[in-house]
Amino acid sequence: MIRLDNSLSACFCAVAIALVAVEVKAYEVCTPENSYLENELSPLSEMLESALPIECVKTAQLTLPKQGYYGYCPTDVGRPARTHPRPCISELYVGNVYEHLSDVTTC
Repeated sequence: MIRLDNSLSACFCAVAIALVAVEVKAYEVCTPENSYLENELSPLSEMLESALPIECVKTAQLTLPKQGYYGYCPTDVGRPARTHPRPCISELYVGNVYEHLSDVTTC
């Protein structure tokens, strides 16, 4: 089994740190335009210990540009389309991204 935990988290964090010189602390306030994912996200379970720091994930997500459109699949079988603005970077959103990245690194 190949362990990617440390190398993947180090790479991910290095990119996040390179993108911003100042640590971003506050989550965004969701608006009707960017809160389209909030109701579709899973409630957060108790987060497991991971080599990937959640602050790193939060900073990386908050540095995504607000301009432009991002991929979105309206249904489980729908084709993705670039029709939605960047989703609201809320605690729930960051927690879901963190849990999924942690799952991938421990796979």
